[in-house]
Amino acid sequence: MERNELLKTANSIISQPHSTSIKIEEAEKLLLHYLRDNENDTTMWYHLAILELIPPLVDFESAINYLRRIWKDTKDTKAIIYIAVIQDIHCVISNDIFDILQNIQTDDKQVLSMCYYCLGLYYIQIEDLKNASNSFLKSIELYPYFVHSYHQLGRIYEKENIKLSKYYYTKAVENVKLISDEDISKEINEYCDWLSIEWFENETILGLYATEQKYNYLAKSLSK
Repeated sequence: MERNELLKTANSIISQPHSTSIKIEEAEKLLLHYLRDNENDTTMWYHLAILELIPPLVDFESAINYLRRIWKDTKDTKAIIYIAVIQDIHCVISNDIFDILQNIQTDDKQVLSMCYYCLGLYYIQIEDLKNASNSFLKSIELYPYFVHSYHQLGRIYEKENIKLSKYYYTKAVENVKLISDEDISKEINEYCDWLSIEWFENETILGLYATEQKYNYLAKSLSK
């Protein structure tokens, strides 16, 4: 089965109403079977890592292992960015990932912006708000639409500078480009590719896409 046909089949399985972990594991097996014969297909490893994060499966460890494999084989910066974001959601960003992020060099401003965002998350972890703020500011300097960086800055300044905090919260809300219903519905499935790398980056990392619940959470920040 060719890659595009395989992804379409996997998405069809995942998109079934009330999809269970068994169904998602069925899609997972399709991707793993493909990768046994196409182990150098980096894009498919990314799709597999994203699949591991879909509820109710949610296997953070497997997702991170697949991304570490990509980094080992290709030194693709996005693998490290994905790992950092997943670790931040799941537990804490590890020191080895932090060390790699500090030494990333790329001419791609959006990718570098995501690196600074992840550095900011690490500094938040260790309660170093000065470096966290500097990292998020560098992030939006490189990519001025970074919703999550604006939101983090709003949180940092919430207690000491309400006016500045509200400015960053406002920028976060203004830069959301797409709001989707969180429910699994026919309407969503017409445009939502559950394994999409672009969708993962725009929703989970950049924040340009948001569920209604997440958007309402961002908007609520303005009333603080």
